Amino acid sequence: MTTHSPPQELDNISMPQFCSSPVIICGFVLATIFFGGCDFSTDPDPLTGEIVGLVQPYDQWNQIITGPSGQKGIKVQLEGTSYSALTDSSGRYVLDDVAASTYTIALSKSGYGTNKLPFYQFVGGGRDFVQGGRPIDLGKTPDYQITLDSIHTTPRYVVCTGSIKATIPEDGQASIVTYVADSSEISNEDPSTYMAIASSVTFPGVTKFTATFDRADLPAGKELYFKSYPVAKSSLFYLDPTAETNKIVFSSLGEPTGVKNWVIQKDGEQSVGNLSFENSLTLSYHKKGSESRIERVTIPADATPEDLVRIREKVQTYTSEAAKAWTR
Repeated sequence: MTTHSPPQELDNISMPQFCSSPVIICGFVLATIFFGGCDFSTDPDPLTGEIVGLVQPYDQWNQIITGPSGQKGIKVQLEGTSYSALTDSSGRYVLDDVAASTYTIALSKSGYGTNKLPFYQFVGGGRDFVQGGRPIDLGKTPDYQITLDSIHTTPRYVVCTGSIKATIPEDGQASIVTYVADSSEISNEDPSTYMAIASSVTFPGVTKFTATFDRADLPAGKELYFKSYPVAKSSLFYLDPTAETNKIVFSSLGEPTGVKNWVIQKDGEQSVGNLSFENSLTLSYHKKGSESRIERVTIPADATPEDLVRIREKVQTYTSEAAKAWTR
């Protein structure tokens, strides 16, 4: 039988020297010249990814709507684009293959107002949960009527008083927003037309609402104009998407009152002074048999979406505390 010697160590094995072949070298050089001289590159597409979020609907009395009938079928649109989706029965939506950019997210459904989240920055490259998974609220358009009845001053405030032409249900709240301007052309859609906003909350058993504004340096004889709207929820607002003003726009407003004017009068020998209607939101609630509670939130001149989140949370906390005070 023939035997074979074991193989030599690998280091001692003689390998063919392919790289020394002149033909291979020439081929490699030519290929390098050909492919290196041709530019097959294109500008890379923007990063894409998935946007996931939640929507929470509310009725006209600031009560949460649960169940598929309310949460399903809400349209979510990235304004100015073809990206859109509908929420499922839990209020969840998903937008696929979205290019990285800054968007305004708009939410809408028949019978509801259109709420927005402007200046939403999407970096792409994966999945992003809008507002860290916190839902965006959407409110039903109120169908009850209100009137703006009178305006008067106190040593500190200008106070508007109005009436609610409806019965507030148990555990419900009627939220009213009132605008003050130096012109009768007041428009919620155009924030440049108003000077400040007051938001008030009224509870069951009460048919009145009040809106208060801090007094400021305006001369006697100055004419001001006021207009009120019912709104589904006091915190249903967003920053002006045009970025031309740094004011807020309310969503889910019902039919407004007529415009009511008021002329600043002299208080004895002194002008009614210190009426500073800077960009602000004054909060108040009216409780039967007690004085109104008032709190003022100033909206910074350079407010960011993050600032607005904190302001909205403050409004929601205030409203919740007011509701607890009402039940005591």
